[in-house]
Amino acid sequence: IRSFPPPAESDGEGGSSSEDEGDIQFEILEIQRDEANQRLSELEDASAQLLKEINVLEMQFQIERSCRESAEAFAVKVTKENKVLKRTSQMMMMPLIPELPENSAAATFDPQTDPAGNRDEVDDVGGEMLLLDNQAQIAELQASVDALLAEKMLLEQQVEDLTKEQVQLREQLALEVEEKDALLRKISKQNKTMNKIKRVSQLVTEEFSEMSQKLELEQDLRQHVEVFAHQVQSQRLCVLFSVSDLAEETPLLDMKAKAVDEMMERIKRGIVLRPTKITQVAISWKDKRNENRKSAILELKGVLDTVKRQQVHRVPSRRALDRNVREAELLQVLQRRRRAMGEVQDQNLGTSPGAAPWAGESGTAPVLRRLKQNREKRDSRIRMSALIDSQEN
Repeated sequence: IRSFPPPAESDGEGGSSSEDEGDIQFEILEIQRDEANQRLSELEDASAQLLKEINVLEMQFQIERSCRESAEAFAVKVTKENKVLKRTSQMMMMPLIPELPENSAAATFDPQTDPAGNRDEVDDVGGEMLLLDNQAQIAELQASVDALLAEKMLLEQQVEDLTKEQVQLREQLALEVEEKDALLRKISKQNKTMNKIKRVSQLVTEEFSEMSQKLELEQDLRQHVEVFAHQVQSQRLCVLFSVSDLAEETPLLDMKAKAVDEMMERIKRGIVLRPTKITQVAISWKDKRNENRKSAILELKGVLDTVKRQQVHRVPSRRALDRNVREAELLQVLQRRRRAMGEVQDQNLGTSPGAAPWAGESGTAPVLRRLKQNREKRDSRIRMSALIDSQEN
């Protein structure tokens, strides 16, 4: 039987390689088992044939021994009969010999002339020939018996060797079966460990994917928060600038409103207002008005620029588009009204001192003044609402 080296233990390599090695070792053990079973069957057949041959030889030996015993008994019997015949022949010849004493010297025991002696000699020769034949048969039987005994000894030795080899094969088969069981247990343990490693790796990959998704989400949220914070900061700065501008414009608007209210009260009471000459105060007031107009225009431009920058960063909605259209229309209306107001005030300031009084004007002058006041108030409200809307956006 071929002897294979014991399989080496795997050091936790890939599951596929360990399974392939286990399958190869399992096939090798199956081949060894089949060979051992085949040898055992051959030994059993040989031992059975050997036992049959031994039985046949024993039967032949028994037959030959019985033949030998019968031949020996027959030879003993023949020798005894020969002795008896010799004695009887001598006893029968004794009376004849004394009767012829004178012829005893001349007696010639010729077998042809003496029939009794011839008969005795024939009997003796026949007995000796039979004895020789029996002895030859006995010698042949003895030789065959010795050969059979030697063959029997050889066969017994072969049987002992075969039994020893059979015992060794059985022991080797038992060891191989134990090794096979150990290998199968080891392979099952390795499969279990590989399954555990696969489960752990799967859990680790799932955890890693979840963590990567969370990290990406946090990065996106952080970017959105940074963008939103930047927008809020820019809006805050715009609101602060607009609030400072409004705080600067509010005293002038309050002065204008007070002056208009006083004029309206005087008109209601019937007080005639006379135009005054253009003084340095009126010129400075006109300059301030122009500066305020320019600052309002610049403020509206800044609001529009902030709205445009916000529109670049985000997708415009329907509400934002409507608001932008409304702001553009309001800007156009404010510019037209400011131009109209500037022309009227320039005409009033450019009149001569001898002009007609305010009471001599057409009856529609108070109505126009009221309309102008209402327009100014409405313009201021519209500008404030536009600033508030831009701050909200």
